[in-house]
Amino acid sequence: MRAEDASSPYLPLDILQEVFEYAARVDRQVALNLVQVSSWAQEWVDPILYQVVSLRRESTIRKFLRTIETAKSQRFFLDHVKSLCFSVDIHAETSRTVKILAACAGVTHLTIFFVPTSQIPTHCHPSCHSPERLGTAVSNLRPTHLSVLFPTILHGFYPQLNLPFYSRLTHLSIINDSTDWTAWSGFHSLSNLTHLALDVRAEPQPMDPDKAARICSTVAFILGHCPSLRVCVLLLLFTPDPHQTRDAIARWQGAEDRRLIFLRDTEPFRDRDAREERVLWDKAERAMARQRSGSLSIVIDL
Repeated sequence: MRAEDASSPYLPLDILQEVFEYAARVDRQVALNLVQVSSWAQEWVDPILYQVVSLRRESTIRKFLRTIETAKSQRFFLDHVKSLCFSVDIHAETSRTVKILAACAGVTHLTIFFVPTSQIPTHCHPSCHSPERLGTAVSNLRPTHLSVLFPTILHGFYPQLNLPFYSRLTHLSIINDSTDWTAWSGFHSLSNLTHLALDVRAEPQPMDPDKAARICSTVAFILGHCPSLRVCVLLLLFTPDPHQTRDAIARWQGAEDRRLIFLRDTEPFRDRDAREERVLWDKAERAMARQRSGSLSIVIDL
C-alpha cells in the first residue's frame, strides 16, 4: 500500500465528517477518542465536544483554562461553547472565573452556583476577589436559559433583574429557597420570560402561615406582571406531604391561575443544569394542560 493511501480516508471527506460528527454527538467518550485520530477529525469533533462545558472539578477548571490560554483561538470558544456549568465563590479569587466567562460569552444555557464563604483568602490581592470584576464579566453574557443559585439575602445579595444580562431569558430556574426570592424585586423586568421555576423547601411541620403568604404574594405579583410567562413552577423540596404544602400556599391564593404548577422534586440533590431542565419544563407543561382540562392544583412528582 502506498504511503498516501494509508493516510487518506476511504470515504469522501464530507461523508466521513457526517459520520464522525454523528458518533461524537451520540457518545462523548467516542468523541474524545475521535479527536486523537487526526487533525481533520479533531477539527470536526472539537466544536461538538466544547458545545457543553461542565466545570465541576478543580482539575477540569485548570485544564479548561489552559486550553483557553494556549490551545484554541478566542473566537472558537465564543462561537462553540453554548452550555456552561460551574460554581464560583464570589469572595475567593475570581480572575479564573472572569477569564472563563469572557471566553464563553456566547453561551445560551448557563448554570452557575454562587457560593459565598465567610472568609476572604489572605493570599489573594484584593483585586483578585473583586465581586465587581465578576459582575462585569457576567454582564457580557446574554443567556436564554439560566439555572442559578444566587448568594443569599443573609450575605446582603439581591439580584438586579433589570440588568442586560437577564434581558433575553426565556427559561429561569432559581435554586434559592423562598426566603430569598420572596425578598427580591424586579421580576417584572423579565419581559421575555416564558418559564420560571422557584424552589420551596418545606419543613417537617406544617408550613408557617407567614411564609406561605409571602410565597403566594410574590407568585401573584410575578404572574400579574410578567406578560410572556406561560408556566410558573413551585418546586417542592424535602416535603413529606406535598399536598399539605400546596394547600398551605394555595390558601392565600386569590383568583386561581392555571399557569401555576406544583411539582415535587423526589431527587432534591440532583444536578440542576440549565441544559437538562427540559425534563422539568416538559412535566410542567403537561401538568398545566391537565389543569386547564379541569384538574385543579395537582401535584406531580418530578
